[in-house]
This record gives sequence, C-alpha cells and structure tokens, in this order.
Amino acid sequence: DGYLHKGRTGAARLALRTGSPIIPVGIRGTDEIQPPDRTIPKLRAKCEIRIGEPIDVSRYRSRIDDRIVLRQITDEVMFEIAELCGQTYVDVYSGDPLPDHLPAGPG
Repeated sequence: DGYLHKGRTGAARLALRTGSPIIPVGIRGTDEIQPPDRTIPKLRAKCEIRIGEPIDVSRYRSRIDDRIVLRQITDEVMFEIAELCGQTYVDVYSGDPLPDHLPAGPG
C-alpha cells in the first residue's frame, strides 16, 4: 500500500536485553524491483539502501520490561526509518484497516 506501518517491539526488546544500539535502515525503490502487480522481480531495477545513525537505548536499561518504553523505542526507530526511506508512517499494524483520513499511498 506504500505506507510504512507501525513496528513490532522485538528489536527494542532485543536491544535492551543485549545493550546493543539499533541501526535503522531505509530502503527506497523496492516497488520498482517488485511491483505489486508482478510475480517476477525486475532484475535490472535498482534500489537505494540508506543506513541511519545508531539509536542508543541504554538510558532505558532499567525498564527492560516496560511496555511503554518498548513502544517508545520502537516508534523512534520507525520514525527514523520513515525519514530514511521517504515513506509515510502510519500508526497502524500492516494488515489492519487504514484510517480514512490518510492520503492515498504511493504504491
């Protein structure tokens, strides 16, 4: 649908448990490689992979099981990915109905 959807909290949980930063990655052009109406990808199409700055989550280390903290970290990561890939972020999980007030997605 062309939107970047709400993220799950697994990366935040893993980063808190291991003390590792989260590296946001945005990919542009995947719709050119694999258009929604094609079953075979275009092999000569190109995409751009953009890697963001590490997100340090150590300030939350003492709140490892706090669902609000996990959501906050995940939302921060998703907003960074949205900046990197240029997609519109929607606060809805993929597969859930989109709100009526959204503009048409690029895809």
